[in-house]
Amino acid sequence: RNVQKHSKKRGAGQKRESATSTATSTTLGGDAAKAVAIGVGVLKIFNPISVVKGCCEAVIERVERVLSSSSDRRLWTLDTSMDRDFDARIGRFRGGLQLMAAFGFVDPTSENNTSSSSSSLSSTSIPGRLSLRNTHGLKSDEGLKASYVQVLKGALRDLRQHVESLEYPEMSNN
Repeated sequence: RNVQKHSKKRGAGQKRESATSTATSTTLGGDAAKAVAIGVGVLKIFNPISVVKGCCEAVIERVERVLSSSSDRRLWTLDTSMDRDFDARIGRFRGGLQLMAAFGFVDPTSENNTSSSSSSLSSTSIPGRLSLRNTHGLKSDEGLKASYVQVLKGALRDLRQHVESLEYPEMSNN
C-alpha cells in the first residue's frame, strides 16, 4: 500500500510539472522547440549551410546576452533599423526573423494581433523594432521571470543541437 501511495504522488507531481512547463512555453508563444525547428528549417531551405550556421550562432549570442543579464531591459528590445550587425547576420536572411520569433523577439506592434504568429512568419520586411514577447506587464525593477528564463534556456539548447547537426549532416535527421 505504501508503494502505491508513493507512485500515485509521483504521478501527480509529474502532472504538475508538465502543466507548469506547458504554461511557461506559452510565454514565448507556444512550443519553443517546434518554433526553433521551424526557424532553422526555413533558414536551411533558403540559404547555404554556412549562412544558416552563422545566423544561428548570431541568435545564440543575442539570447546568451539576455540570459546573462536577464534584468537588463535594454537587451529585451532590438532596434533593427540601427543595428547593422543584426541586419548582416540575422535580419537579411529568410528565416532569421522566424528564428528570433522562436525566442520571443517579435514586432511589438503586431504582438497584440490575434494572427501575429502567422503574420510574423510570412513577413519578409524587417520591422523597426523587435521586443521580447509578454514582457510589457513586468515592473520596471523586475527582471525576466524564472519560468521565462527556463524556456529561453531550453530553446537555446535546441538551437545548439541544430547547429551541431549542421556540422555532421550525414548523422542527423534534419
